[in-house]
Formats: sequence, C-alpha cells, structure tokens
Amino acid sequence: MPASKITIRVKMDGPTFRRFAMYDTFKKNKRWKSPAIFASIMGAAAIVCFIMNHVDGAVMLGTVLAVIALGMPAVYVGSYLSSVSSSIRAQKLPRYVYEVVLSDTEDGVYIRSLNVKNEHMTLKWKQMHTAHRAKDCIYLYALPNKAFLLPNGQADASTDEVWAMIERNMTKN
Repeated sequence: MPASKITIRVKMDGPTFRRFAMYDTFKKNKRWKSPAIFASIMGAAAIVCFIMNHVDGAVMLGTVLAVIALGMPAVYVGSYLSSVSSSIRAQKLPRYVYEVVLSDTEDGVYIRSLNVKNEHMTLKWKQMHTAHRAKDCIYLYALPNKAFLLPNGQADASTDEVWAMIERNMTKN
C-alpha cells in the first residue's frame, strides 16, 4: 500500500542547488537559445569574412568576429555560474531550509520554513504547476518560477515512493 503522508526535511547543499539552477535556467526556461543564436550569427559572419580572404582586412575581421562569437556566450555562462556560486555563499549552504509534507489529501503539499518562524503554506495538488525528477533530486514547481527541491534520501520514504505520490496526485488534475 502506498504511503499516505511523506515528510521531507530538506538540507540544501551547493551542488544540488547548482544542478537545479542549471536545469531551471538552461533546460526548462531554454535560456541557452539567445547565446546560441548570437554565436551562430557572429560565427556565420566570421565564415563570410574568411571566405572573402582576398579583401584587405577580411581575415582580421573574421578573427575578431570568431572571438566574439565564442567569447560572449562563454562570458554569459561564466557570469551566470558565478552568480549561482555567489547565491550559494549568500545562502550559507549547506543548511536545512524547509520541510515539505506530501499527502494524498486534497490539501496535499504543506511547506514550512525551517529558518523563518511562522512561515508556512499549504497548497492543493491542483495548484501545483509541474514536477521534474532529476538524477539526485525532485524539483516540485508550485509556480512556473517557484520550485521546491526534494533531494534524494532526505524523506521518510524512498525517492521512488516520493515520486509515485507526486505523480499520483498531480495527474488527478
């Protein structure tokens, strides 16, 4: 018989947060597209310049465009990763951040902050946006831009049981 209530006391660490940030930004929200389009346009312009190598300065311009085509996306990703690292330091991870109680009732998701007194909320399963199961964590999205991370091994049930409860209740909607 499946569990009717599962409690997850979440201790967030830097690597888990970093993997989530990369998933949320680059896979879920597809923010890799703009740098890729920019690199493609600049790379194409560089190729045109290299093809026109008989024109004075074309190879030099092509080299500059190629460096920009590769450099700007690298700077974008590097600055993003730097901001994630700064966020990890600012949050003083690893530490306990919240407790999530999942249940098979209509008011199925209860979240309580472990750092702010009297901060808690209850969400109905039908209010939940989506969930994604990663290799080491479940990302439970209450809103398109608000997720609760449920790292493997932190619940009073197995990760498969946690995922089964989420699937069972979110597919009722």
